[in-house]
Amino acid sequence: MKVQVKKSNKCEKTINVKIDADRITAAYSKYFNQIAPAAKVKGFRQGKVPRQVLESHFQKEAKQNVLEHLINESYREVVLEHDVHPIQFPKIHDVNFNDNELSYTAIVEIRPEIKLPKYKGLKATREVKEVTDKEVDDVVQRIREQRATFAAVEDRAVQAADFVVYDVVCKVEDQVIKDQKDQWLEVGGAQAQKEFSDQLVGAKVGDKKQFNLVLPETYHEEQYRGKQAQYDVSVKEIKEKKLPDMDEAFLKGLGDFQSDADLKRSIRKDLEENAKQVGNRDVENDLIEQILKKTKFELPVTLLEDKIKHILQEDERQQTYQGAPKEELDKKLDERKKIAAEQAEKQLRGAFVLSEIAKVEKVTVTDQEIDQRIAIIARQYGQDPKKIREFYEKENHIDGLANEIQTGKVIQFIRENAEIKDKVKKS
Repeated sequence: MKVQVKKSNKCEKTINVKIDADRITAAYSKYFNQIAPAAKVKGFRQGKVPRQVLESHFQKEAKQNVLEHLINESYREVVLEHDVHPIQFPKIHDVNFNDNELSYTAIVEIRPEIKLPKYKGLKATREVKEVTDKEVDDVVQRIREQRATFAAVEDRAVQAADFVVYDVVCKVEDQVIKDQKDQWLEVGGAQAQKEFSDQLVGAKVGDKKQFNLVLPETYHEEQYRGKQAQYDVSVKEIKEKKLPDMDEAFLKGLGDFQSDADLKRSIRKDLEENAKQVGNRDVENDLIEQILKKTKFELPVTLLEDKIKHILQEDERQQTYQGAPKEELDKKLDERKKIAAEQAEKQLRGAFVLSEIAKVEKVTVTDQEIDQRIAIIARQYGQDPKKIREFYEKENHIDGLANEIQTGKVIQFIRENAEIKDKVKKS
């Protein structure tokens, strides 16, 4: 096999390969030997078909199989023997194949050469948000809200802050567009349409109310936006939210708290830890940005294009899920492409730089660290860690998980080797 490897540009290598007749002949022999036991040809017993007959009947299949086998096999050999280190699957061009010779050209993208700037001893300021009494009280209130009960109201009409259970039929131009049973609505609540909510004030259990409203411009079905709708509402129940007292039973239900002061101290500690983590993330982003500003290198073209495409697809998926019409997404395509390109370039530059630092500093990932991360994922999803590992192995995600862990370790290394000043951020 003759091989020529040359650098096309800073992120690409061109590999020219020629394979001689002996290797091609051997590949054909291997293929026919493999299919011979199961080959079926009319007039011959299975497994007893002569080689010449096999060649005649399976010529097309044999040629395609041998071609693919030789390209794949020889490409792997070149990569290992010539220290190529591709980051994408190769693009195969100029294939010439006959019984005497196979030649082809493989274009492969490689990691860019990176000259790292200073990444130790960088300076940054970590702003840590001050936790206020109000924030602690807000968390306590949310906990009480989550454990609230709802008491039936029988002796009065609906008023603000009540919860109403109702059936509703909504029509537009005599066409039913909504027919729902046992709906819940907090009167005057943030999630309620004010005009609809106001119509229920003063109603009693068993009342049937009919009223007209103009559907808002944000209505989820575009064809009905701004149109007048007729509502028929049957009030089935009125409920009043009851928040639990901060008594012994309430505190014990949350953990080993002896008093509301104990609970608040625990909440404050969690909020302060969260604030510190947010501060660390901001510092890490700042430090990485400092490194990237001083690092210049070209990105592999195809890798960048694929990244942009992936970001665009993910953006469209999320916006479509949130109700954005496809026409609006198409109108903003140029703007979305520009944003995606900026994001893709930043992400790839960051990934290459952090990977290079990992290489220089010999930052590795152990099997134990992968097991620990899988255990965390398993707890989050309530699954057996063995099943999570089997899934990651089946989907070839273990390398990606290892890269994620390695990246985190490198970022931590940069932060721990930086000169960081803390600054309390007042609320």
